[in-house]
Formats: sequence, C-alpha cells, structure tokens
Amino acid sequence: MVADATFTTADEVLKWASELSVNRKEFEGYFPSLWFRGHAISSWKLRPGVYRDKFTKRAEQFSCDQKYYELPETRRAELGAESERKRLNLERTIIHDFLQVGGHLLEPQSAIEAYFLAQHFGMPTRLLNWSTNPLEALFMAVADDNSRHAEQTGAVIAINPTAHLPEHKKPFRVVLAPDDPIAKDAIDVVMAWKKEPENAAHILPIRPNTRSGRVERQASCFTLHSYGSKQTENKTLRYCLIDADAKQRIRAVLSGLSINQFTVYNTLDRLSREFRSSWGLEADF
Repeated sequence: MVADATFTTADEVLKWASELSVNRKEFEGYFPSLWFRGHAISSWKLRPGVYRDKFTKRAEQFSCDQKYYELPETRRAELGAESERKRLNLERTIIHDFLQVGGHLLEPQSAIEAYFLAQHFGMPTRLLNWSTNPLEALFMAVADDNSRHAEQTGAVIAINPTAHLPEHKKPFRVVLAPDDPIAKDAIDVVMAWKKEPENAAHILPIRPNTRSGRVERQASCFTLHSYGSKQTENKTLRYCLIDADAKQRIRAVLSGLSINQFTVYNTLDRLSREFRSSWGLEADF
C-alpha cells in the first residue's frame, strides 16, 4: 500500500486527517468513526506485542508442562496453530506474574480492566493501541528522540476499525465495550485460562471504559487480536509519512498545543522528563 503523502508539519497531518473524516454526518453519535495510530518507524507492522518477532521467538523456546493449554485434536493440523498456542501460554504466564507482583499498584476492578492496564504499562498483550485524536497519534510518531527512531521516517495510520468485520453476523460492524460478551470471551482466554473461545476469532475493536489517566489523556481505543484470529484486510486503512528531519519541529509545535510527555502519559517521571527538555537539561548519562 502506498502512503497518501509525506508531511513536514503538524498542520498538514491535521488537514489530511480532517479530510478523511469529511463523510461523518451530524447526529451519528458521540464517538468518531476513524481511529489513528503513530509509528516512530514507518516500516513497523500493525501487530500487538504477542505477535511481534521477539515475543514469538521467546514463546517458541518456552517449555510448557501439562498444566498449560494443549491444542484440541481438531486444531493441531491448522497452519500456525502450534505457534499460536505457545504465544498464548507465554502471554498467560507473564500477565499472571505481572499482576501478582504489581496488582496492588494498579487496583483493577476486574480481570478485564487488569488486562487493559497491563497493556498500558508496557506488557505484551493482544491489544494494539489506537486513538481517536490524530494529534495524539502524531505525537507517538515523533515523540521518541532515541537516535535510531528520530533519524527514520515515521507514519500516522488511519482506519475505520469495524470495516473488516462481518456485516450481518456477530460481532457485526460495531465497536465493543470491554464487558461485551464477545470481548469478554476473547479476554477470558488469556485472563481466566479459558480452554477455547466460544465465539469465532476476530480482530475486535474495543473502546475501554474511561478512567482518569492514560486512557483518558490519549483518547485511547484498542484492537484486540483474539486467540486464533487471522490478519484481515481492512480496505479503509490509509497512512501518511512523517519526514524524519521534521520530527523535532513537530514535537515543538505539539508541545505548544499542550501535547507532550506529561499530558499524554500522566506520570511524574514523564513530567520531569518534559521539564528537563523544556529547560535544555536533558540527562547527560
């Protein structure tokens, strides 16, 4: 797929995103129909943490005894089924251990909420972050001043997250709440160690219940790549490139619009980082 354009200013990206949204009609409800995601490196794939190469490689080496999930006979011949099983077993293990050690800091109200919080704090999951705000996505594309990322072309991706779903059968073309039975079923495979999902596997668009913090600040939404789901073409996907040489300038413009490390992540370490940067006091070690 070819990029729509390469941009060097925040204005250009916002104009591009606005023109993608022109078909939105009045009185269609509160939530925007387009979601956006920013990549610091344009060649990155739209894969959640458990489907990335490093996690998959580690999962292949992960030894499982009989207490872990075994494939039913009917699935063992499926292409990629064994790799998917191993990914699930490793994901279950590390999420369980993460919550066992750090759960008192998260104070989740349910296993579903715990799964979303684990994602937000950097654990590999089946969730892929998106935002309904294109400027938040642009920030993600330019924010990392790591030299390897800063020197490469970034990207902002736009998508209608329901367009790939079946129109006339479940889960239909709708964005789900986290406690929707279909979403809960998919998450329970990980969090409750459910043997098999009850519903057909899909890439599910989910809008979390908003709590103060990152989800609120980032206008967050997610696609959940449920166990056994296949990569499905979404014909609404569009993207633009962000010129590497323009990243620093765009960061400065976004900072002037109060889109910065603190307003996006809402933690004190990010506030300290933003203060140091704004006063030219970046860490020298």
